[in-house]
Amino acid sequence: MNKLTKYMIDAIQTIYKTSSVENINKKTLTALINKNILSDNNLSEDAKYFVISKMKLQEQCKELSIKFSEIELNYNENPEINLLNYFENQGYIGSFSEGHLLLNVLKALVLNKLEKYNIFKDRNDACVRFLSAQLEINKNYQNEIISSIKNINKEIFIKNLNDIFNNPLIKELYPNLSYKVAIELFNSFELDLFQTILKTISLNPYEYSKGWPDLTLIKDKKVYLIEVKTTDKLHLSQIKTISLFKNIIPCKFEVIKVIQNKD
Repeated sequence: MNKLTKYMIDAIQTIYKTSSVENINKKTLTALINKNILSDNNLSEDAKYFVISKMKLQEQCKELSIKFSEIELNYNENPEINLLNYFENQGYIGSFSEGHLLLNVLKALVLNKLEKYNIFKDRNDACVRFLSAQLEINKNYQNEIISSIKNINKEIFIKNLNDIFNNPLIKELYPNLSYKVAIELFNSFELDLFQTILKTISLNPYEYSKGWPDLTLIKDKKVYLIEVKTTDKLHLSQIKTISLFKNIIPCKFEVIKVIQNKD
């Protein structure tokens, strides 16, 4: 979606809102077709995400069919931590780590295969290297890596998780990771669901490692992924990731706007 003229942007927004190209200049339509933005009078998924990225926050949530709510809290520079505390006081366990908790849980599920195909034959490197990079490097072995999840039991998972979470570099990179929440996430999803999630991420590992909601909350084996906002709106990476995975992961995606309590 680079180097779009004002006419192209206006046309994309008009087509999105009206589902019609009837009133669009033919020259502009040709330009959109040549850029693979328009095909058979239908906008590409990226074009749709682009339009949504220009909307106000509540409109974005409506378009993505995700719940939007507002909560008043006293917060300082970290509204995410304050909102996490708010939910923990209601009996949830949670982690403020964006998608890093889920990605490291997935890494623990396939760590033995990642070690096998590690370019240095080094388990420690497999523990600390980004999952997205390892999926890309081991593209030829992705199916084997992903399918190995079905053979994992809780004992193996916990051993792998300990190796990852106890690594000093992991602790430095992700200080807000929660071991307790990682275990509970494993308990809350079936192995075939983890396989589906990882398979989807593997379609575009670098793209789908971004844009995950801020908070992972779990209560009674029900998982909630919460994006926290104060003044801004959903970014393009968030729109892409949430739009895709809300139809794959059977959990509640929600955007909560935290409003400063002035009392």
